[in-house]
Amino acid sequence: MNGELRSVRRIRGTRVDAGQSVRAIRKDKLISLVKGRILANSHLNLHLESDAERVSLARKADYRARELARLCEISPRQLERYFQARFGQTPQEWLDAVRLREATDRLRGGKHVKEVAYEYSFIHPSHFIRKFKQRYGCTPMKFALAHGTEPFGEASPSPSAA
Repeated sequence: MNGELRSVRRIRGTRVDAGQSVRAIRKDKLISLVKGRILANSHLNLHLESDAERVSLARKADYRARELARLCEISPRQLERYFQARFGQTPQEWLDAVRLREATDRLRGGKHVKEVAYEYSFIHPSHFIRKFKQRYGCTPMKFALAHGTEPFGEASPSPSAA
């Protein structure tokens, strides 16, 4: 009985037989950790597999990175690592790009700048205008006018039509 007890020991919660080396145990633990990370990423891949699913989750998360992490059932830091590896940007940068891209469709549809800003969860219209200008190089109003929409009611008649 004493011989059996001496041949078994524990290393960091893992049962080790006398014939096993510490290096083999560490390698096994490392493999299980790596598999755990792969499984975590596969869990993320299920949530973020297609572009349509990502955009849908972005809307549900109200374009907030922390809420997106909560919906994916992972920590914000895990989400950040995943986005850096997969897209080369932070989750919030990606979310901002998505909501600005969707905002352009609303502006083309003739919506007011303020309406679009609040619809896409910008705290203040000036914040929306600043982000829009950084991304597209013009204000939302100029963008709407350039794309043939008049966001303030009826289009005024042209001088040649009078």
